[in-house]
This record gives sequence, structure tokens and C-alpha cells, in this order.
Amino acid sequence: MKRAILTILMTLNLSILFGEIPYVIKYEGIDNDKVLEIMRSVSQLETLKAHPPATLTALSRRAEADIPNLVQALQTYAHYKPKITFSINTEQSPVVVTMIIETGKVYPFKSFEIFSERNELIQEISLQDLGIVLGEPAYPKNILNAESFLVNYLSWKGYPIAHIVKREIIADVKEKTISVELTVDPGPEVVFGRTTIKGLSSVHPALICRKIDWFEGMPYNPSLIDHTQQCIEDSGLFASVIITIGDELDESGELPVVIDLIESKHRTVGIGASYTTQLGPGFTAEWELRNMRGLGEKLAFLADVWSIRQRGVMLYRQPDFRVIGQDILWIGEYEYEKTEAFTESFFSLTNLVERRVNDQTAVSAGLQFKQLDSTKSNNDGTFSLIKVPLYLRWNTANNLMDPTYGQSLYIKLVPTVRVLNRSFMYYIQTLVGTFYYSFDKCEQWTLATKVNLGTIFGAKDRTIPPPERFYAGNEHTLRGYRYMTVSPLGPDGKPIGGRSLMVYSAELRSRIGNKFGWVAFYEVGNVYQSIVPDFDHKQLQSVGFGIRYHTPVGPLRADVAVPLNRRRRPDGSFLDKAYELYFSIGQAF
Repeated sequence: MKRAILTILMTLNLSILFGEIPYVIKYEGIDNDKVLEIMRSVSQLETLKAHPPATLTALSRRAEADIPNLVQALQTYAHYKPKITFSINTEQSPVVVTMIIETGKVYPFKSFEIFSERNELIQEISLQDLGIVLGEPAYPKNILNAESFLVNYLSWKGYPIAHIVKREIIADVKEKTISVELTVDPGPEVVFGRTTIKGLSSVHPALICRKIDWFEGMPYNPSLIDHTQQCIEDSGLFASVIITIGDELDESGELPVVIDLIESKHRTVGIGASYTTQLGPGFTAEWELRNMRGLGEKLAFLADVWSIRQRGVMLYRQPDFRVIGQDILWIGEYEYEKTEAFTESFFSLTNLVERRVNDQTAVSAGLQFKQLDSTKSNNDGTFSLIKVPLYLRWNTANNLMDPTYGQSLYIKLVPTVRVLNRSFMYYIQTLVGTFYYSFDKCEQWTLATKVNLGTIFGAKDRTIPPPERFYAGNEHTLRGYRYMTVSPLGPDGKPIGGRSLMVYSAELRSRIGNKFGWVAFYEVGNVYQSIVPDFDHKQLQSVGFGIRYHTPVGPLRADVAVPLNRRRRPDGSFLDKAYELYFSIGQAF
């Protein structure tokens, strides 16, 4: 014991000898972890702990100088009259500095008043609007939030240079309450002045001018600035979009606006690979130019190559066709695919007008010509088809490649007429809805569900081209079953396609750290010969498990799916394998 005491004393004496007095800090009188955390964050004793003072006097001065910082920290939690002292215990090594704190009573709001020379502008503002409740703790952050609301409110009323000219906070020590008086100067009502655009190199200024919602001399409205910024960002042409208004009026008494832009790269070249046991290895290549003629027009080429399927797409998009938020698209597509139900090849030309109704909703309509050749099916032939595709998309999901909350709805209606031969008409309708829900704030556990419905009415079953009918059994619908074979089967056991479809999918997704994750999924449904799904018909089910590796462009996906209702051919052999594997980028839905 004597040896231990001697060691401590020697350590302390050596520290003093070499000009350092190490110390630790204790806090007495604080039982609120949040208050303690903010006190430590502002304490110079904590900040300078790694640089001990040379003398006890210097340590005492450091502790003394810390008291105002701690008082200010306590006041942020409405302790307006705390008492703080400290003691230094040199009998221990390292030295112990104890901050002794009497927080005192929490001061509530007694009153909160706003004054202005233009009282008519603020008379509609209530304490509830300001986030103030009389009798509740008078946190300084609530006062600052009220000031911010007040200035923003006046800005939305057309007074963007409004500011607080006086803030008086009265602490009644006797009643232990806080009274607040704010005086605000709204400034003059202003109009938009000259708009200056900076940072353009390859983008034509006309593109930006078309997206600006205001004009010079128009009454100021901050919502127009917010909408304009969103429209410019949505163009995909800029890495940064900052719109600022002047701090004061120009010589004409108008408010100048500056749009400061940083252009992003306008070309993209991509190559990808994927694999499934259904299709084998596959490769994807794409090229995209997003700023043709300097006007944000988009030209893109996409190619998918599999052993039994090849596809090529060319797309041209002209933004803001006639009105802001409305684009016109021209799409050329070629595809060859060989399945158990048919072998098809087609090319199509499509013209679409797409309108963004709001941030979540878009609608589109257009005209398509499709030349389709179908062989090795129950209705071989060449079909010249005129289509009128109609779409509605609604999406509140937070991420396209890896959503963790939100919903989406996709509705498609395609009236189709065969021309240049025996004519007939049919209508293809599909609805896909998804729902995502995270069980925790960290989004470590997510439930994802999807329902896929479809129906075809009009022409007779055998008249409709086989590739136009419904099939399931792929990486998106009823995983685990043989590719594109989930449909009514003919006498020879060959899929013939259906007129309606219903598939429900559910996935439980979990993240392990920042990079890895796993999923477990269940799917049930079928494709039916009737126009509406027949729920009395046998439903096919599958289960599976997958792993995910998360990257900046989306999760790398590896899934294994097992069919629970393996089907047999007429000869008794299994139509479906015992399992199917899928490798690609992005979640299944």
C-alpha cells in the first residue's frame, strides 16, 4: 500500500517537474445525459485535456474560465440561473477537477410578443405557428426557431429582406419565468429584378431561361425560386444548382437574383454483366448523351445480349416540349427472344408525350407501330400492330435501386389493333404496386411487398399473338419457375400464354453493416386463361434467399429461388428445375 502511494506521489511530482499536470473532469449535479453531453462539448477543460497546464494555478484559471461556457450550455435547456463552482483534488493522480453544478429551476415562457411597424403583416401569426407554448420550458432554440419562422413567413409574403432588429429576453428571477419581445422590420415589398446566370459552358442559356418561373418586375415569391431550382436539378445536367437573392435592392428598387451552376458530365458509357440459370450469362452496354445541341436533349443507346434473348433500344428525349415538365420521346426497339412458348422477333417505333404532374406522379400517352414475327407457338405469323400506350406512374419510394420506405404504383393500358391483314383488337392492362416499410430508424430491417396484376380483353385467346400474352417465371415474377413458362399449358405441356395474371411477392431485407445484407422472399400467384384472375385455380408458390453487397450504384444481388409446386410435363419429367439462381444489380423490386 505504501509503495502504491509512493508511486502516485512520484508520478505527480514528476509531472509537475516536467511542467504538466494531467487531470480528469467530473460533473456533480447533472443527471440528464443530453445536458451533460452539450456541457462537455463546450468545455475548454475537455477540449484542452490533451494539453495539460504547467501549474495548479493555471489549471484553476482554466476551470474558472470554463464556468461561462457551462452556464451558456445550461441555458440552452432553460436553466437560466445556474450556480457553478469547482474543486481540485491534488491527492489523486491524475488530478481530479470536479464541476459542482446547481442547475436551478427550468424557466418556462410567460409571454411571447412580436412588434413591427407593419403589424397588419404579422397579426395572423399565432404562437402555435411559431412553435411556442406558454408554460413550457423556454429553450433558446425555440426562440431562434420562432425568429426563423417569422422571417421566412414575411419572405413568403413578398418581403425577402425582413430581419429581426431587436430581441429582448427578460428573466424574472422572482417568478422564475421568461418573457420574450421580438421586433421585426419587414422591409419593403419587392419585385424580382435582373437574373444573372453563371457557370454555363456547354449548356445554352435558353434552356435555363425556359425553366425560370419568374420575370423581371414580378412580385417576389420564394416558391417560384424553389420550383425553378428543382426543375434545373431534374434536367440532370448540373452537379450543383444554387439560387441566391440579393441582400439589398438594386438601383431600380428591385431584387436581383443569381443562378450559380456547375455543369456535370453529359456523357455516360456503361457495361454490365449478369447471370441466371434461366438465361445464362448476359451482358449490357449503354451510351448516353444528355446535352444534345446544348439544350438538354437526350440520345441513348442500350443493348442487352443473352444466349436466348437479344435487345437493342435507341431513345431520343426532348425536354420541356411546349410546356415545362413535359417531354416528347422517340423510341426505336428491336428484340429477339426464344422461349418454350414461342420464338419472337420484333421491331417497334414509339412516340410518347410524358408529363410530370408533380414530384411523385407522371403520365404519358403515345402511338406505337410494332412489327412482330412469332414462330414455334400455337399461333405463328407476322403481326403488324398499332398501339396506343397509356401510362401512369406514382412513386414515393426513397431510392430507385434500393428503396427502404415509400410506395409506388404503375398502371399501363395499351389498346392494340392489328392492321395490314385480318384485323382484330385487344386491350392489355397491367398494374404493379409496391410498398416498402423499415422497422427501425437505421433502416436495417425492411419489408418490401409487390403485387402484379394484368388482364387482356378483346380478341379471342388464339387470335392474340403469343408474345403479347402473359407469362411468369423470371427474376421479377415468380422466381424459381422455368423461364416464361408459368401460364396455361397446352395438351403437349407447352405454355400457351394467359389472359390474366396475379403475382404477390414479399421480401424481408436486412443490412449487415454498411456493405452487406441478406433477403428472404416468398412469392405466390399464377397466369390464367380467364380474363380475370381465377383464385380457385391452383396458385404456384416459391421461396428463396439472397445476399446483397451494397455499392454506390446499387446493391449487387445474388438470389436462389426454390419452386414449391414443381410442375411435370406429360411424360412425367419435371418442367421446373429444383432451384434457379439470379445475379444482377439492384433489388428484385
